[in-house]
Amino acid sequence: MKNSISVENNRELYNNIFYMLLYAWERIDLKLLDKINVAKEDYDNFPTFLVWILSNLLSKLIKKGLEKNYDTFVDDLSFSRGKIMIKNTMNNMLRKKLKLNCQYDILNSNTLNNQIIKTTLYLLLKSEYRKSIINKKEIIKNIEILYNYFHDVELIKLNKNTFKKVILHRNNKHYDIVIKICEFIYNNYLIYESDKYDEKIINILDDETKMSTIFEEFVLNYYKTKLKNALVKRENIYWSWSKNILEGDENLIPKMQTDTSIELGNKKIIIDTKYYKKALSKNYDKEKFISSNLYQINSYLTNYILNKKEKLELVGILLYPEVGSEINFCAENKKTIKYKICVKTIDLNKHWTNIEKRLNTLIKI
Repeated sequence: MKNSISVENNRELYNNIFYMLLYAWERIDLKLLDKINVAKEDYDNFPTFLVWILSNLLSKLIKKGLEKNYDTFVDDLSFSRGKIMIKNTMNNMLRKKLKLNCQYDILNSNTLNNQIIKTTLYLLLKSEYRKSIINKKEIIKNIEILYNYFHDVELIKLNKNTFKKVILHRNNKHYDIVIKICEFIYNNYLIYESDKYDEKIINILDDETKMSTIFEEFVLNYYKTKLKNALVKRENIYWSWSKNILEGDENLIPKMQTDTSIELGNKKIIIDTKYYKKALSKNYDKEKFISSNLYQINSYLTNYILNKKEKLELVGILLYPEVGSEINFCAENKKTIKYKICVKTIDLNKHWTNIEKRLNTLIKI
């Protein structure tokens, strides 16, 4: 990512971003990239990498068979088909129309899931998007071949509500990751407003807001998955004075919610994830920790202690993606309110096993 995460080995970085997405989506299958034989090569951008994954998954989905549903039709026919609609047929006879009115079902692939996939492929194949997103001819060729398998599926107008209508069950659960990838591609690269497609392409890796959400969800769900004997959750922390308001509206008090709270044995760990282009700020040409972030984690810790009666070893961690060099900082407040406060970074360019090792080490402070 420009001015932040180094992309010396962009394939490793993109692998890791995809793993983070799987955790954020709560679809954790870290062997997925091996299963689909992702090419061992570098990619110029994350969208190209993601579309390559999509094309591989679609190839497997098509081999398994596209989802099919029955659609019901009512039509006048010269032969009997399905259920004869007596009343409508009698009306035809009165009008001297010698046809049977029949209600019948046709099995086809024109389901919502297939419509989403076809429309995503269609948008990716538009010339504007080819230049901006897919920069490998091999991927374009694969997408064109896959698109033809959806010949009897209608194109639709995608919007964020379209994906909320998706229903997955035992017979179509193999669509799950494919639909999640289509949704991610749409929301970040193909989104349009009204009746006009927006050709502006946004690189997710340069978008601190979107990557902050992914980073936050990843860390939370990682610890939920790995720490079976711990309580891992988001948690509301109340201001110590919020129950003693002398005047005014208590609804004006801002809510404090942790990104990740972990209760493990006699230890309480509060993690605040920050996805910034720079983990440090400059003050008189000297690098310093970002004061607002420190104030925030410190406020979580002090207000938690003042509100809770149980005595737990309390640790607060500010966690950033690594920028330049690794940061390992910890300090301890030994006064009346005792807690540790730490600033840590995680290198998203390293192999995934190193990322897991780093995350596991953090909670052993």
